[in-house]
Amino acid sequence: MCCNLLATIIRAQHISFDGLLYKALTGIGTGLACGVFLANIMLNDFDEFMVQRSRVEFYTRFVDDILVIDDKHTSADLVAYANNLHASIQLEATSCDRSNVAYLDLSLSLDSSGNVSYDLYRKPLNKYFYLPRSSCHPCKVFS
Repeated sequence: MCCNLLATIIRAQHISFDGLLYKALTGIGTGLACGVFLANIMLNDFDEFMVQRSRVEFYTRFVDDILVIDDKHTSADLVAYANNLHASIQLEATSCDRSNVAYLDLSLSLDSSGNVSYDLYRKPLNKYFYLPRSSCHPCKVFS
């Protein structure tokens, strides 16, 4: 039954981008609740690996976004270490700095005293459509 449900979800996915509608043929969108659950199941061993074996100072992940804070390892070492774990997991370091590190919807910075400050990170392609289609708002709200 579970496999039938996943097959149905994959067949029914459509993505809107730049005014066009695309049918997703493979995978599950990360915006779907089941996408979050599947990512957590599939990446559980990876999370354990990062926390237990690499012993980083701080590690958190939400679906495919990862934040690592560490002073023992270089980012290149951690990325190479993680990418050798499994062929389907391939990381890319997007920031290796103490300021303006984007994680989810935040821009994080660390000052000289070690205090974390944050601001809202605005993704370039974000259209700010936060209202889910399943809400009970009138139809005109969605346009």
